[in-house]
Amino acid sequence: MVQENSTENNAQGGKIRRRGFNLTTPEKARKRLARLISMQYKGEIEPIVYKNLVYGLSKLLEYFKLENDLQIVAEIAKIKEKLGMSD
Repeated sequence: MVQENSTENNAQGGKIRRRGFNLTTPEKARKRLARLISMQYKGEIEPIVYKNLVYGLSKLLEYFKLENDLQIVAEIAKIKEKLGMSD
């Protein structure tokens, strides 16, 4: 797992602060996407960085949605089986 705030030494001996994203749940990913949109609106992030991060987060959210949809389909199949229904 990525640490939220970590520091490393760069080649000149200074410290670099790296900030990781905690994207383990759909809610956290949606919040991060909202923060990125806000940062872009305020001009705090480069357009190409914004575009790449939003693309990646969109794909992650699509994956979470697919995973949820598959769980729903599996639950429906179990209910149909209990009721003796077939496709």
